[in-house]
Amino acid sequence: MNIEDRTSFLLGSVAPDAVATKDDSHFYRGEHHDFTRRIDYQEFLDKYSAYSNNRYVLGYFAHLIADEQWMKGVYMPWLRNRMEEDPEVYPLYHNDFKLLNGKLLEHYDCTKEMRDAISDETGACTQTPPGAD
Repeated sequence: MNIEDRTSFLLGSVAPDAVATKDDSHFYRGEHHDFTRRIDYQEFLDKYSAYSNNRYVLGYFAHLIADEQWMKGVYMPWLRNRMEEDPEVYPLYHNDFKLLNGKLLEHYDCTKEMRDAISDETGACTQTPPGAD
Protein backbone atom coordinates (compact mmCIF):
# COMPACT_ATOMS: atom_id res chain seq x y z
CA MET A 1 0.00 0.00 0.00
CA ASN A 2 1.41 3.34 -1.00
CA ILE A 3 0.66 6.08 1.53
CA GLU A 4 1.43 9.67 0.69
CA ASP A 5 3.06 11.44 3.64
CA ARG A 6 3.87 8.20 5.41
CA THR A 7 5.41 10.01 8.37
CA SER A 8 2.18 11.82 9.25
CA PHE A 9 0.20 8.60 8.85
CA LEU A 10 2.61 6.72 11.14
CA LEU A 11 2.59 9.50 13.74
CA GLY A 12 -1.20 9.48 13.70
CA SER A 13 -1.21 5.72 14.11
CA VAL A 14 0.78 5.89 17.36
CA ALA A 15 -0.80 9.08 18.74
CA PRO A 16 -3.77 7.46 20.52
CA ASP A 17 -1.36 5.52 22.76
CA ALA A 18 0.94 8.48 23.43
CA VAL A 19 -1.14 9.64 26.40
CA ALA A 20 -1.41 8.58 30.04
CA THR A 21 -5.16 7.89 30.02
CA LYS A 22 -6.61 6.44 26.84
CA ASP A 23 -10.35 6.90 27.44
CA ASP A 24 -10.52 10.21 25.56
CA SER A 25 -7.86 9.51 22.95
CA HIS A 26 -9.60 6.25 21.96
CA PHE A 27 -13.16 7.60 22.07
CA TYR A 28 -14.13 4.77 24.40
CA ARG A 29 -17.72 4.26 25.46
CA GLY A 30 -19.07 1.51 27.71
CA GLU A 31 -17.33 -0.47 30.41
CA HIS A 32 -14.94 -3.41 30.56
CA HIS A 33 -16.70 -5.07 33.48
CA ASP A 34 -19.97 -5.61 31.56
CA PHE A 35 -18.32 -6.15 28.14
CA THR A 36 -19.94 -3.03 26.60
CA ARG A 37 -16.60 -1.31 25.95
CA ARG A 38 -16.32 -0.04 22.36
CA ILE A 39 -14.81 2.75 20.29
CA ASP A 40 -17.23 5.42 19.13
CA TYR A 41 -16.12 5.78 15.51
CA GLN A 42 -18.97 8.12 14.68
CA GLU A 43 -17.87 10.60 17.35
CA PHE A 44 -14.34 10.56 15.91
CA LEU A 45 -15.62 11.00 12.34
CA ASP A 46 -17.95 13.82 13.37
CA LYS A 47 -15.24 15.61 15.33
CA TYR A 48 -12.62 15.41 12.55
CA SER A 49 -14.79 15.44 9.41
CA ALA A 50 -13.04 18.61 8.22
CA TYR A 51 -9.74 16.67 8.21
CA SER A 52 -10.93 13.46 6.56
CA ASN A 53 -8.10 13.52 3.99
CA ASN A 54 -5.38 14.39 6.49
CA ARG A 55 -2.84 11.53 6.65
CA TYR A 56 -2.33 12.01 10.41
CA VAL A 57 -6.08 11.69 11.04
CA LEU A 58 -6.26 8.64 8.74
CA GLY A 59 -3.44 6.99 10.70
CA TYR A 60 -5.23 7.80 13.95
CA PHE A 61 -8.45 6.26 12.60
CA ALA A 62 -6.58 3.14 11.46
CA HIS A 63 -5.24 2.77 15.02
CA LEU A 64 -8.77 2.99 16.45
CA ILE A 65 -10.01 0.29 14.06
CA ALA A 66 -7.09 -2.00 14.94
CA ASP A 67 -7.64 -1.45 18.67
CA GLU A 68 -11.36 -2.25 18.40
CA GLN A 69 -10.53 -5.53 16.65
CA TRP A 70 -7.88 -6.38 19.25
CA MET A 71 -10.16 -5.44 22.16
CA LYS A 72 -13.07 -7.57 20.94
CA GLY A 73 -11.04 -10.43 19.50
CA VAL A 74 -8.21 -10.83 22.06
CA TYR A 75 -8.47 -8.65 25.13
CA MET A 76 -12.11 -9.01 26.20
CA PRO A 77 -12.56 -12.74 25.53
CA TRP A 78 -9.13 -13.95 26.64
CA LEU A 79 -6.29 -11.65 27.73
CA ARG A 80 -8.22 -9.63 30.30
CA ASN A 81 -8.91 -12.73 32.39
CA ARG A 82 -5.26 -13.81 32.18
CA MET A 83 -4.00 -10.43 33.39
CA GLU A 84 -6.51 -10.35 36.25
CA GLU A 85 -5.45 -13.85 37.35
CA ASP A 86 -1.70 -13.23 37.11
CA PRO A 87 -0.27 -9.68 37.50
CA GLU A 88 3.01 -10.85 35.93
CA VAL A 89 1.28 -11.22 32.55
CA TYR A 90 0.73 -7.45 32.18
CA PRO A 91 4.42 -6.40 31.89
CA LEU A 92 5.17 -9.39 29.66
CA TYR A 93 2.34 -8.42 27.35
CA HIS A 94 3.50 -4.79 27.10
CA ASN A 95 7.09 -5.85 26.52
CA ASP A 96 5.94 -7.97 23.58
CA PHE A 97 4.36 -4.89 22.02
CA LYS A 98 7.51 -2.83 22.52
CA LEU A 99 9.61 -5.51 20.83
CA LEU A 100 7.14 -5.99 17.99
CA ASN A 101 6.81 -2.24 17.34
CA GLY A 102 10.59 -1.93 16.97
CA LYS A 103 10.73 -4.90 14.61
CA LEU A 104 7.92 -3.47 12.47
CA LEU A 105 9.69 -0.11 12.21
CA GLU A 106 12.85 -1.90 11.09
CA HIS A 107 11.05 -4.22 8.68
CA TYR A 108 9.27 -1.35 6.94
CA ASP A 109 12.39 0.82 7.09
CA CYS A 110 10.70 3.53 9.19
CA THR A 111 13.01 3.74 12.22
CA LYS A 112 14.97 6.83 11.10
CA GLU A 113 11.89 8.46 9.60
CA MET A 114 9.92 8.15 12.86
CA ARG A 115 12.85 9.16 15.05
CA ASP A 116 13.42 12.27 12.90
CA ALA A 117 9.73 13.16 12.93
CA ILE A 118 9.40 12.78 16.69
CA SER A 119 12.49 14.85 17.39
CA ASP A 120 11.80 17.45 14.67
CA GLU A 121 12.32 20.77 16.43
CA THR A 122 11.12 22.81 13.45
CA GLY A 123 7.55 21.68 14.07
CA ALA A 124 7.22 20.44 10.49
CA CYS A 125 5.80 17.10 11.64
CA THR A 126 4.27 18.27 14.89
CA GLN A 127 0.64 17.24 15.07
CA THR A 128 -2.04 17.75 17.69
CA PRO A 129 -3.60 14.39 18.45
CA PRO A 130 -7.37 14.23 17.98
CA GLY A 131 -9.03 14.33 21.37
CA ALA A 132 -6.30 16.54 22.84
CA ASP A 133 -8.03 19.80 22.00
